[in-house]
Amino acid sequence: MLPTAFNTISVMVISGLIGVATFIFQTDLNYFVALIVHFIITVLLVAIMIVVNHWGITLQSLWLIVIAYVVIWIVLRLQQERDVREINAKLNKRK
Repeated sequence: MLPTAFNTISVMVISGLIGVATFIFQTDLNYFVALIVHFIITVLLVAIMIVVNHWGITLQSLWLIVIAYVVIWIVLRLQQERDVREINAKLNKRK
């Protein structure tokens, strides 16, 4: 399937909306609840993108979405933990 301007624009718009959905983590929600809500929003947006672009949803594509989400979450979580350790080390040096 060759990419079209519509496909490209839809992917960019949906990606932007997924990015906006990350603001859920800046609310007073429990982190785990925010993660579940963000996951649901992300899966729904990706499903909409698949349907709008007539790519077809299969069990395999759903699994790929879940796996990609989990891998990205793990990488981001590890980066956050590293950043917190570095900040705490710098704060401890100031004491």
